[in-house]
Amino acid sequence: MKPGDLIQIQKPMRVQQCGHQIMNRLKDYELFPSLSLQPGEVYLMTEFYMGEEHYPIYNFFEITILAEGKQWETAITIDQDNEVDDYIKVFESPTLLPRG
Repeated sequence: MKPGDLIQIQKPMRVQQCGHQIMNRLKDYELFPSLSLQPGEVYLMTEFYMGEEHYPIYNFFEITILAEGKQWETAITIDQDNEVDDYIKVFESPTLLPRG
């Protein structure tokens, strides 16, 4: 999986609009834009990151997608790297197409 791939959602998940992670006041919560993604939907992935924490021990991945002309992101914890396919799969990968 690489940025530029079209990904298909496999499990329902929620993404937040980029740049809106920090809320200064509790009343800002109502202004916290998010989308609910459903299985079967296809999006352009603009960023993908796999990470791991050593204590407590867990792996995670972060994705950023393009939807409605805006960037949206989420982070999901997983036990093993191969669990990413349970959440998202490559639908089409322009990064793997032959050039010429």
